[in-house]
Amino acid sequence: MASKKTVLILGAGASYEYGLPTAAELKSTIYPSLKVGRPLWQTIGGMMSPFRMKEFLEYHWTSNEGDRQTFESFYSEYKDSSLVSIDRFVHFRPEYRDVASFVTAILLLYLEQRHKLNNGWYSYLFDNITYPGGEWREGQLSIINFNYDRSLNEFLTRSFASINQSQNFSLFKECRAYGSLGSCEYGSRHSAKSASGEINFIRFGGSATDELTEMLKEAENIAFLGFGFDDMNMNYLGFSELPDEAQMQTKSYFSSAVGLSAEKQNQIKSRIPTMKFGSRSGSGSIIDTLSDSSIFT
Repeated sequence: MASKKTVLILGAGASYEYGLPTAAELKSTIYPSLKVGRPLWQTIGGMMSPFRMKEFLEYHWTSNEGDRQTFESFYSEYKDSSLVSIDRFVHFRPEYRDVASFVTAILLLYLEQRHKLNNGWYSYLFDNITYPGGEWREGQLSIINFNYDRSLNEFLTRSFASINQSQNFSLFKECRAYGSLGSCEYGSRHSAKSASGEINFIRFGGSATDELTEMLKEAENIAFLGFGFDDMNMNYLGFSELPDEAQMQTKSYFSSAVGLSAEKQNQIKSRIPTMKFGSRSGSGSIIDTLSDSSIFT
């Protein structure tokens, strides 16, 4: 179990190894011709032709002529925009919120696949929080999740059940920054309509909930895992300014480094000077970060 009060802050990279997309890959899944990142569109409905993706999405979204026109307009304008993040697009074009949240939901539900939830850092986390002799204390480990998918929640739920310790899952707090796919069955694409209603796209200028703020205030260890450090998300978390001296003395900050250039790491350290990046194996992976941090001792 975590030796001190710990908060894990999860970005898209945290669920990447389990088949879930980054923002760029989500857009390239909608528009396979863009060829950004992994060809995740191949996973949607099998080896789907790139030319059928539009028809696939439109078929599931459309129930009347108004829906079809809305979809056609959204599909064209999002593709033509230079914005990678669908959240940012919706900020500027709120009239497309419903269709954008539906498209996001159905693609993520297709990509939520239980057989991929093996090994990796989820297993490393579970091994450490269930170490024999560890003390279970409510609130000792909290998670702030910026992702819509439910892969970690599904993994932990099933893993605790497998050792007859389901009651211990309730000891962990999870706060969703921007919502999730809700409580529908994991990977149930037929629930896309209801799941889309649970997605709250990034709120520009928004601030964290009281619960989330309290998590960070009480934490002694704060670990950013698979996090991109977008200014908007950092401001949302309350990192618009440098942590004060007391915070830097009483809190330890860690981050995985995969996908973060040296320049980006320097920018992050200018905002959080005491930040430490995982480097044990040289990859800067999430497991490196958790190992280097000694969070689980």
